[in-house]
Amino acid sequence: MIHAPGRRRRSQPSLGAANFGFYVNSATGNDGNSGTSAAAAWASMAPLRTAIDALPDNGALTAFVSGTFLDDHLRLGAGVNTGVYVRITIAAGTIFNATPGVDQSFTDSTGGPWTMELIGQGSGETRPKIRVGDTGTGNGFGVTSNGGAKLIYRNMIVENCIDGASLHGSLAYGEVYDCTFRNNSKSAFAHVHTGGSFKAYSCSFEGKAAAVIGVGSETTATSANSLYQDCSFIPATSGDACIFLQATVRRCKVGTLTARVGTTGSNQPWGDANGPAIVQDSFVHACWDQNSPVTMTGCYGRATIRMRNSAVASSLTGCVFVDGADGLADSLLWRNFDPGSAAQLTVRNSVLSGFAVGLGSGYGAADATYFSASGSRADYLCLFGNTTDIDADLVALGTPFIANNITSNPLLGPCNTTVKNDWAIGPTSPCIGAGLAGADIGFQAS
Repeated sequence: MIHAPGRRRRSQPSLGAANFGFYVNSATGNDGNSGTSAAAAWASMAPLRTAIDALPDNGALTAFVSGTFLDDHLRLGAGVNTGVYVRITIAAGTIFNATPGVDQSFTDSTGGPWTMELIGQGSGETRPKIRVGDTGTGNGFGVTSNGGAKLIYRNMIVENCIDGASLHGSLAYGEVYDCTFRNNSKSAFAHVHTGGSFKAYSCSFEGKAAAVIGVGSETTATSANSLYQDCSFIPATSGDACIFLQATVRRCKVGTLTARVGTTGSNQPWGDANGPAIVQDSFVHACWDQNSPVTMTGCYGRATIRMRNSAVASSLTGCVFVDGADGLADSLLWRNFDPGSAAQLTVRNSVLSGFAVGLGSGYGAADATYFSASGSRADYLCLFGNTTDIDADLVALGTPFIANNITSNPLLGPCNTTVKNDWAIGPTSPCIGAGLAGADIGFQAS
């Protein structure tokens, strides 16, 4: 038995001799063949799509695809029957191209509930590549569904498209494993709409120079949700936007050691009034110029924050940051911090080391008033190696807003890789047990 992974738990039908098994080979095949053996392979995807359409409810199909294709695709429509499961293995070196200007996505699928899984063979650059063009709606991975269509990609490269992955519709669902999304001209990772769901594991999302939304974006509301685990988000240019809304980002690399994600103004790295985002145990090099709530726990790297009015109850806890984001103010809190009375920021049990000013830079009394009016707090921090620990206007706030902080050397690791243990407090650090309720300030090596 082969079971389709994911959210719908049901038994899949046997894929043994009684079920379909098809082959597509662009070099040796012919669409006039039966397609049921390697020697009688089809040459294009068209007869394979027909075979999928012919499946009964809860039917299953496997196929093996190899070669080089142009303007060919696996787009499935609403006519696919309920409960269908399709598993397609794609040979190493296979390439799916599109003529520039052709308006299509490779798997822009509708209908459901049904599941289609693509499994790439090979490693590195020999993995199958989807290049469907960066014009029109050329998305490598597309779901447009209110019926529960589910796409799964494993071990694939999606490049030179519009969106790397695009999910529209209240039940559109996608999963990607061990994939690379790069040089896509709009949203390098996922464009997820209301009610869609997207999960990415061990994937790399790499921006394209001058892309519309840098590394990538989600356009979601609170009914959508996404998970990124053990993934990397790599900007083409320092400052590229990387927008997460209603997402959990776990053990990821958001930015690089030298290049930040996130820009000021309209492109916020963590979203725009739709959040929240949860970032856990991740390397972060970002300008956090955001309108939606963010919770960071156990994060580390370089960061600068400017918070805005519609963000509510954001927090940094158990983090280690050693400098401001590349090219921006050398402080954690950036000037024009303006959440008003509606937003709250808590920075707690964290190490801020090496900033020119640990908290605040170019601050004024109005900024400090915003900080206190919203009930924001900065406490149980280790402020070390800063020319000025706290901006004078913030110092004037006093307890309970700025309190219980120390300036001792936290004995951090070298902080020169994106590995979490490299940023941990040392075994004899004064930060051990010095945080709120006896917690550590920062984190110890695992």
